[in-house]
Amino acid sequence: MSSPAFRRSLWAALLASVLVAGYLQIFTVFMLYDDEGYVLQSLNQFAQSGGLYHHVYSQYGPLFYLIFGGLARLGDFTWAHDVGRFVTLAHWIGTAALSGWIGLQLTRSHLVSAFTFVGTFAHLWQMSAEPMHPGGALALWIALGAGFSLKFLLAEQTRRFAITVGITAACCALVKINVGLFVAAAGGMWMWLNRTHRGSRGALFDGLLLVVAAIGPCVLMLRSIHETWAATYALVGGVAIASVAAWTIRFARPDFGLGLARSAIGTAAIVIGVTIAAIWVCGTSPTELIQGSLIGPLSHASIYQFPFNWRSGTIGGTLLSAITCAYALRPKPSARRTQDVLGGLRVLIMATVVLTSFYLPPRMLGWVMTSFGITLWWFVGSVGTQSYNLARGRCWLGLLAAWQFLHAYPVAGSQIGWGTFLWVPLGVSAVHASCVHWVDTRSIPSIWRSKLVPWGTAAIAAGIVIGQLRAGIIYFGLTAPLDLPGAQHLRVLPTQGSAIRIMSLNAKLAGDSLFSLPGAFSFNLWTGLDTPTGSNVTHWFSLLDETRQSEIETELRRRATPLIVQPAMVHTHLRSFIDPATPLFRYVEDNYETRIELNDLALWRQQSDPRPPINIAELYGAAASTAANEVTQIVSVRLTIPPSEQVAGVELAVFESDDSVSNFVALWHVGNTQVETKALGPDGQPATGATFEPGTWPLVSSGLRQFNFYPHEGLPEVTLDRIWLRFRNAAGKVVAEARFAKGLYLTRGAGAPPRRY
Repeated sequence: MSSPAFRRSLWAALLASVLVAGYLQIFTVFMLYDDEGYVLQSLNQFAQSGGLYHHVYSQYGPLFYLIFGGLARLGDFTWAHDVGRFVTLAHWIGTAALSGWIGLQLTRSHLVSAFTFVGTFAHLWQMSAEPMHPGGALALWIALGAGFSLKFLLAEQTRRFAITVGITAACCALVKINVGLFVAAAGGMWMWLNRTHRGSRGALFDGLLLVVAAIGPCVLMLRSIHETWAATYALVGGVAIASVAAWTIRFARPDFGLGLARSAIGTAAIVIGVTIAAIWVCGTSPTELIQGSLIGPLSHASIYQFPFNWRSGTIGGTLLSAITCAYALRPKPSARRTQDVLGGLRVLIMATVVLTSFYLPPRMLGWVMTSFGITLWWFVGSVGTQSYNLARGRCWLGLLAAWQFLHAYPVAGSQIGWGTFLWVPLGVSAVHASCVHWVDTRSIPSIWRSKLVPWGTAAIAAGIVIGQLRAGIIYFGLTAPLDLPGAQHLRVLPTQGSAIRIMSLNAKLAGDSLFSLPGAFSFNLWTGLDTPTGSNVTHWFSLLDETRQSEIETELRRRATPLIVQPAMVHTHLRSFIDPATPLFRYVEDNYETRIELNDLALWRQQSDPRPPINIAELYGAAASTAANEVTQIVSVRLTIPPSEQVAGVELAVFESDDSVSNFVALWHVGNTQVETKALGPDGQPATGATFEPGTWPLVSSGLRQFNFYPHEGLPEVTLDRIWLRFRNAAGKVVAEARFAKGLYLTRGAGAPPRRY
């Protein structure tokens, strides 16, 4: 297994497999909370006009916009869903590959490195839910900084180590201030604990540093420390940092002087200075920069939180972990017993990680957060027969990981994966160290060392990859192309896709700009409609000040602007974050009304806007008749058939409870359905003098028209909003679609449209 040819084949197969698995996963998930659209929209606005924090609102630092907005400007392209997802896929695979490199440095084993690669890829499955979020780029940068700093540490190139830490901390801080501060804290602690001048009170100062570091998470979470979830988080994080730092002291070496600290600070200052100068040239004043990248983000914890639901036993497990760590660090431990116990614990926890890596269970997040802080020191403790230098390398990686663990505060979503992925290379390398120790100290049959263990490791890695491929294939089979501009590769659930397309069509008909509640700016990209102003963020009702909200309100009053709304989210989760007295929100509630509601989406329009919805089916009951073959139902739809297409039939399908689509249950065509049609104007109102005329199959349309269908058989016996009307040409291609919206279909008697046959 160690031949160069085998290694090349192994890596080629793994890279190809994760590329396919990543593509299948990242292009089959779309989250309606739509951080993706917000980031893409702000990048495009910055690329077009600059003025970050002035014209363009953002929660994130300037470096992200200088890099990715600058690429759009230089490359003359627009950030869209497909482009952003391919970039995120590169971040995902790149982060996993760098983690594999870290594992290779700590173990000198390509097989272990490959295992780390696929394990990290599986651990970061949340990348598929957050395309183009800055967190994906930060994960790559953290992995890059960790990999190179580890390389320089193992080579005892301390100045290069310090410079790498400084660059990484500065770059991360210029995107998310907290992530950069975590890198700086880890680097600063490492340099202090490995300082050249310790003095007579060195041990005392080290102890004080451990105490300060342990309460650091409490300071970070001070605004929320009265809440149980935040207090638990601070406890787990503090124990993780202090326990890893204690083991760092065990393996400390006096090789970092004040000059190296100055190198790190100086390098960071240069990166920050160049970025400030560049963003100033792009139209951001120093005051706006400080407010937008420092003061604003630091206050977000008090504006919006997504608490983590800690599992029962977390506090007890954390305290027990702290006690056992102190016991393992006692002055004269039984080295062999300690190593054996730690080795067994390492194998146990990593086996659990492996088992959860075969799928993408949301419950894995709770397990990771609960276990991370408790188990982290297991992977840095005890050296056994492994080299002292490699043990120090694991200590550095553990210290960096312990601080990054805090990334999930105050929003414990995808930040969990981004903040904990270093656990994988650290854990795998520690398990490898324990296995090496057992082989060196016990009589292990050669077949275990040369055959069973390597092939077993390869089989488990292959199983993880197969699990990821399986998940991607399942997602692919459940979804269908969204088929909207800039999202040709994106697939979503059919019921979600039809709702998104119909909402987009109606938004384009209804106005020349588009707003959303909460911010769903993917619709602006799909429709080509501008936002009212450049102040765009998902939670605009809590993050935008009154001045910015007033500017949006002014534009809503001035322009015909529909709203895309997520009613369920607004009326449940977001109500606690919305101040109903805010002028913009009050204006929206007082002057807008629901016109369409499909799935989890609704289209609101100004009450004075009379335009009817398009691609929405309405059901009417025909007038009473004694004729046996007389139709009893009439379905009316306003829609446009592409000029080059003809509709040979209308397929009726049903959305199942799991959002899948059944085979069609009915087909309207020339033999069983009569039709009449009327021309409509661009606003959806009947054209001057237009009346219903008999229609003929195949159906054609010049512009927007209203069609009344008279099927000889009734509609499927299901809730109407589960029926999907697909208009197909003679070749079977879907050229138009319609849905029954919630609350908008009517059942009438004498008021039904008159038949004209």
